[in-house]
Amino acid sequence: MAIGIQAQPVGPGPAAPAPLLINDGCTFPQFLGTYSTGQIEFRNTSASITVPNFDGRGELIMVPASEIAHEQYVGTNLVPSVVGVKGMSISGNVAHFSLQDASYRNIYWSMSWHAYKIHPRGSMTYGVNFTNSADFMNLNDTGTVGQCIWAYQGAVGDGMVLSAIPANAVVFMYWDQADTVVQYTPQNRTIHVTHNRMNNNNGQTIGFARIVAFLNTGSVPEHRGGFNIYNASGTCTFSTYNSPFIIRGFISTAGGNPGVTQPMINITTNGLAGGQGGGWQYQHWRGATNQGGSIGTGFGPQFASWTDQYDLMINSTTNIPLPVLSALDYFA
Repeated sequence: MAIGIQAQPVGPGPAAPAPLLINDGCTFPQFLGTYSTGQIEFRNTSASITVPNFDGRGELIMVPASEIAHEQYVGTNLVPSVVGVKGMSISGNVAHFSLQDASYRNIYWSMSWHAYKIHPRGSMTYGVNFTNSADFMNLNDTGTVGQCIWAYQGAVGDGMVLSAIPANAVVFMYWDQADTVVQYTPQNRTIHVTHNRMNNNNGQTIGFARIVAFLNTGSVPEHRGGFNIYNASGTCTFSTYNSPFIIRGFISTAGGNPGVTQPMINITTNGLAGGQGGGWQYQHWRGATNQGGSIGTGFGPQFASWTDQYDLMINSTTNIPLPVLSALDYFA
């Protein structure tokens, strides 16, 4: 028998949940809130978000709650102006974002991010502590650990709408297929799947993928017969009723190998991909690739093209650290 707390989540479905083992190898981020940058002028090269309830202990992590890039046609131009996040750094309770500059005044956009806290590892505190010879994992009642509200496995085609989840859910996906790029638009809950090539907006189908969605709330459903944690107000802040949010590693959106079995990544916009050929320039959103356990980026949906006498295309890769999950924690 493995060492730790074993439980069997009830759901959420439609895919059957995996048994849950809570031990020192788990990291459970506690939700702090969803925060917006407010209106950002197109010419701005930076923005920031302050998370007032992060106390400076442990680690603050940020996960996109909206699109982190935006395009807009200005005036009669045939070429869109594009803005978006190029990088992120965190200092104390402030997340700083460097932005692609579109140089226009009086045109605005905004973005929202979910904020989470990971409690300090390596020092025990009150609550439930799991330890090995070199590390500690602490689980307590000071914040809510998000619950998986939807788990799907099967084929995923371009334009698949996740109608069973709200727009503010956090979505992670695993797939393992060559020449395939995935990008997600949270506003309309749509997954875009394309071939990884320039000037190609034809939809692609992934034969087998696994998707989980998490909802961050002030309370979670109790597991009658499972493991629950309550705060002093009697609110359930952790439960094994549905599979909880478990982080197994981190990776930059620029790519790499997270060393996680069946890595599930937060599918978002990973920057901008431009190309040129046949007298034309092409602008794509940059999406994510996932093959053989390694994460990368590639040509997502194309949203503009123009004659190459105007050299205005943009190639950029968003460089922000995002959590990586393992599909083995969620699928039986």
